[in-house]
Amino acid sequence: MPVRTLIADDQPLTRYGLQTLLRELPGLTLVGEARDGAEAVRLARERRAELAVVDLQLPGLSGLDVTRELAGLVPAPRVLVLSDLDADLPASDALRAGATGFALKTTPLRQLAEALEAVGAGRPWLAPELAGRLARAREGPASVSELSRREREVLAHVAEGLSSREIGDRLQLSPRTVDAHRVRLMKKLDIHKSPALVRFAIRAGLVAP
Repeated sequence: MPVRTLIADDQPLTRYGLQTLLRELPGLTLVGEARDGAEAVRLARERRAELAVVDLQLPGLSGLDVTRELAGLVPAPRVLVLSDLDADLPASDALRAGATGFALKTTPLRQLAEALEAVGAGRPWLAPELAGRLARAREGPASVSELSRREREVLAHVAEGLSSREIGDRLQLSPRTVDAHRVRLMKKLDIHKSPALVRFAIRAGLVAP
């Protein structure tokens, strides 16, 4: 089945170019277009997007905020961030926020097609101009600011000693979904035991000591 793809960009010309490119890629199918960050998160959830192509500088919620929000969905769509900025920091921030790929808007169409197909298949992809400089971009644990809103909520309740069922009741999530968030939290923070997770939440100010 083609990968369900969402475009999130406030520039009509960019959206049109991506539409045209997607029509040439049989492994991908367009399921929605968003013009701002909030709409991107809503459509990704409603249309069950599996791949989101997200402009870094969206109005409202930024591309980084959208990426973090999408990372909190279960299942989470893979994200390819697009940017006008040929710089290390935006790409590094996007990767830490949960993006699978980062491409420049100046990237040639052939390479952009490669990026879409790679990220759609779950493979990381970086603009060649940045790849060498960002070889270490994914190293080191995330900080609390890089967690999605939902991940911070789950972390706070874990630190309060609540079970997955109790957390699910409070957040209107299934225990299985809470467990998935817990696993993702531990992986992002490079913390693999619950007591250490509690200490991190206290240091981050999510719960009182």
